Amino acid sequence: MRALWNRIIYYIYPPLYDLIVRPLRPERKEAVELLRPSPGERWLIIGCGTGLDLEVIPRSANITAVDISPSMVMKTIHRAKKTGMDIDARIMDAGEILFKPESFDIVVLHLVLSTVPDPGACIREAERVLKPHGRISILDKFPDGRFPTIRKRPWPYRITETLISGIAQELVPLLKQANLTVEQERMDPLKNRFRNIIAVKGKNNKNPHILEPTAMEFSGAGLDQGY
Repeated sequence: MRALWNRIIYYIYPPLYDLIVRPLRPERKEAVELLRPSPGERWLIIGCGTGLDLEVIPRSANITAVDISPSMVMKTIHRAKKTGMDIDARIMDAGEILFKPESFDIVVLHLVLSTVPDPGACIREAERVLKPHGRISILDKFPDGRFPTIRKRPWPYRITETLISGIAQELVPLLKQANLTVEQERMDPLKNRFRNIIAVKGKNNKNPHILEPTAMEFSGAGLDQGY
């Protein structure tokens, strides 16, 4: 049911999407910088939306972008043409990525895990198509373990949960489903607990405590790669 609802919502949603999520552009940019990308690496953007990540990814990247919404994919293609980027954009379910294992150097999951009907399947698929020692960038909103039930949440959360986003997903249990090790975490307490996670494929995360809520700042990482 959630998958069907997402298809309906994201058919209507594209005209408003940029207005809603563009304020997170600095966080997207920092997420890309923290990945320390190298020229020619293969990128997979899962849940590409309207292609806002293209504005902060190096032009030297080899990019594949997928989304369940045909209208979102078309927006991404249009944005790529405007920015002069040559990308491969396809309609695809985040829970069933139709690529061979170990196909990509980098997987981008920005504002995705909180919206897909099965975030566990999404993170497992992302890890499956990632090369050994490849990196995953996760930018999303996660609770700190004290998040109230939906009936007790403020009404904006309840509306968002119903229409678009399952923002109450717990991060640590999701990461434990995949062969990922967390390398870096940033959290901005001023932007409703949006977290920026860089994880590497290689071994199971044996230190889940590093994901406990902290007052980390989203600060300039000083890792400008010359985009």
